[in-house]
Amino acid sequence: MKRLLFIFLLICQTFSFGQDNELAKLLIQIGDSVNQATLTPIEVYNKYKPIERSYLAYSQPLHIGQNTSVVNGRIELFHIIGLYASIPRSSLKDTEANTTIEEIHSAESTASLQGLAFAHAAFLDSSIATLGMDYGFIFAPISTHPLGKNIFLSLGVTTTRKSVFYTYSNNSLLNITGDLTVHKETKLSRGLDLGIKYVLPYVQVGAGYNSGGYRDGFYASAGLNIPLNVVLKRIKNNNDLKRRIKELDDDAEKFNTNNF
Repeated sequence: MKRLLFIFLLICQTFSFGQDNELAKLLIQIGDSVNQATLTPIEVYNKYKPIERSYLAYSQPLHIGQNTSVVNGRIELFHIIGLYASIPRSSLKDTEANTTIEEIHSAESTASLQGLAFAHAAFLDSSIATLGMDYGFIFAPISTHPLGKNIFLSLGVTTTRKSVFYTYSNNSLLNITGDLTVHKETKLSRGLDLGIKYVLPYVQVGAGYNSGGYRDGFYASAGLNIPLNVVLKRIKNNNDLKRRIKELDDDAEKFNTNNF
């Protein structure tokens, strides 16, 4: 009899514990639902994994230490694997060759053979025109950690094209106005660009290192992001609202036509 009573009490306790456990799970689910319902669109968006988020961004590199070169910003697409490309940076855009050293020497040799009087083209100075940009991949190494999933790494290539121009005085033998500008040589150099960024809806901060490029050394960056899913969802909601309003207008117009 005592054994049966003990078994009965044990069953009751187990059943009661099971009910308490189910009640606790139900309360947690209700709490999660209420919390989810009160989240802003940005908070909801930030809970997604990187593969579920997309940002279209612009960032501006900032100077660190002795790295004082002026660098154009970047256009970036953040996703679990994204892309970036800098706006090309150029100097001396107006520098163009209007002749060659061979043309200068040929004209002067011909004039000398013909016995013409002229002033030989004299070297004045040299100038360098550069064009630089970088491009590469962006990826999120962490997918689920609440803070770590906002970290994005970048790996890319930086390229610099450097053209050297020589300027000579005009020898009046060529049909050219002004000084004679000769393209001496062009060199293309490449380097490695590494970076890390912490990216949230609408804002980002980061740092990187550029090796062998036009902004050689460490740099910081800051930028603005557009969360594409949030924007697209708002556009869709606005379009749906306009569509429903139009349907109501059409229904009202049909009702007026049929009844009057």
